[in-house]
Formats: sequence, structure tokens, C-alpha cells
Amino acid sequence: MSGHRMGSQDKQRVDITRQESRERYQRQVLSIFSIASGICFLGVACIALYRHNKRHREKLRAHFTESRNLREGSINASGLMSKSSPRPQCGRQLQKSHLQV
Repeated sequence: MSGHRMGSQDKQRVDITRQESRERYQRQVLSIFSIASGICFLGVACIALYRHNKRHREKLRAHFTESRNLREGSINASGLMSKSSPRPQCGRQLQKSHLQV
């Protein structure tokens, strides 16, 4: 009949195993939550860096275009550019359409 009833030592072992199992489960959940949170944080950081760099590129592109237009204007004003060789306008139109995107 000893196989049918649990002794106090057997109950303690079962309680300890349940407690260890519960603690292991909680550690696993915490680990999974930590990994998921880290991935989300990295995603947000990447998006923020992308947007920051995009704004910075746009500012640099505008500054470059402005300085080039000023330089071309000063060349045209000084008369160094010959009127017999017209510059193609397609590059400038392509650049304007690219900036509007």
C-alpha cells in the first residue's frame, strides 16, 4: 500500500519540482520578453537614424544645388561662358525632378 499514498518527503519533492518548473518558466518568459524588447528598440533606433540621415541628405543636396546655382550665375554674369555653346538643360530638369521626389 505504500505505492498508493505519497509520503511527506514525496510531497516535498513534488512541491520543489513544481516551484523549480514555475521559476524556470518565469525566467524563459522574461528572456523572451527581453529579446523581443531589444529587437523592437533596435528597430526604432534604425528608423530614427534613417530619418535623421534622410533629412541631412536633403539639406546637403539643397545646399549643393544652391551653391552650384550661385557658381553658375557668377560664371554667366562674368561673361566667361560662351553663348555659342549652349549647355544642355536636361541634366538640370532631371535634377529638379529628382529633388521633388
